[in-house]
Amino acid sequence: QPTSDEQRDIIKRVNDLSMTRPTEALALLDSAEQRHAMQPIDINAMRSVVYNNAQPANGKALKYAIMAANDTAIGRDPKKQLLITALLATEYYTCGSYDHSLLAAEKGIAMARKLKAPLQEASLLLTTALCESETGMVGKAMTTFDKGIKLMWRQTRLHGDWSSCSRLVELYSQKAGVMIDNAMYDSIVGMHHGFTLAIKAYNKCGYEKVKGSIDHANAWYCSAYAVAFQHTGDKKLAAEYFARLKATAYASRPEGYSMLLPYLMAEHRYGEAIALMDKEERMYVRTGRDTVDYHFVRTLLPYRTKALYCEGRYKEAAIQGQRAIALNDSLDRRIKAQGAQWISEALGTKAKDMKLHEQRKSLLITYSVVGVIVVILLVVLVLFIRVMSFNRIIRRKNIAATKAINDLIAYKKQLSYLLKTRQEKASDGGDGFDEDDHKMFMRLEQRIISEQ
Repeated sequence: QPTSDEQRDIIKRVNDLSMTRPTEALALLDSAEQRHAMQPIDINAMRSVVYNNAQPANGKALKYAIMAANDTAIGRDPKKQLLITALLATEYYTCGSYDHSLLAAEKGIAMARKLKAPLQEASLLLTTALCESETGMVGKAMTTFDKGIKLMWRQTRLHGDWSSCSRLVELYSQKAGVMIDNAMYDSIVGMHHGFTLAIKAYNKCGYEKVKGSIDHANAWYCSAYAVAFQHTGDKKLAAEYFARLKATAYASRPEGYSMLLPYLMAEHRYGEAIALMDKEERMYVRTGRDTVDYHFVRTLLPYRTKALYCEGRYKEAAIQGQRAIALNDSLDRRIKAQGAQWISEALGTKAKDMKLHEQRKSLLITYSVVGVIVVILLVVLVLFIRVMSFNRIIRRKNIAATKAINDLIAYKKQLSYLLKTRQEKASDGGDGFDEDDHKMFMRLEQRIISEQ
């Protein structure tokens, strides 16, 4: 079995490579799997993280998150279960399966509070807020974002570590993204001070648990304020933020071009936007990535359709629109299939639990019934014994009474005989009873009196 030090080293190296060199990170995990250097649940969870960080690969990220969540080993470590639940909630969101995401997030938040894990709680609040915004509950999403931000400011002031700062900046970034989607540009400008302080704290961390994460956060920050200031009329400040955005390493790579698109579209620089989207799509083809992908279908294609239309290229815009519709249908079917698999497995487990519960309930009822029957039988047995004893007493008394009655009848017959004899003797002129008869008469009389 591998040592914990070896596992920690593999996880650290994978995290380092997951955003900037994802292919190498996946190769490391493949090697660990072949050597049995890590448990399958950990390998699948890390694969999900790599595919999530190496955007866009959300479908694969969800696939491996589901595999990790359904691993039989998940119940052995509550902290690991919480991390994987948070990962699953995130991946369901990125693939547009908001109902499953919210269910996983709700479960995860309860676990995080029980385990006193504020980082995971903030991550799950973030996912919840994003799902709420996508389902039209923007006001509620803003409240949820603020809960997470407040929680992470407390953590950042207490610790100031990479994890706390990273989560804080992510909350601000995603909140800004929701505001842009809902044209809340004044609100983005209103939180400029807090977002700026969070970015400064993050840049001061120095150490990066995931290489390239601070650069990615700076790109998000600059992209948000380039668009916000452009829409609120401060063109000069917007251009400064856009220049800072282009200077980041993330925005210079194809997977980061989407950061530049909102500002270019707002500035009506459609030609530049189309050129960047062409490069990003070529990256999809070159790396073999599936275009049935949430980012590609619901971000790039709508931008491309609008840009082509605004450039007067109506036929191409119509083709891209039809393509977006077709791929969106494919994406929905894929999400439903993945959801159906997850539900089927979840229901399978639930059905087993329900069956065991019913069996336990049935046994409990059976034991209760047997207990009641035993008690009733004991009561009946006691009553039966008492009745039999009473019957024996009655029977003895009846026998004694019968004997007494028979004796009385016999005595009375004898007495009648003696009286008859006396009468006969008296009628013959005698004295009636002689001395012997008199004694017998007295004895019979005493017996009759005593028997009565």
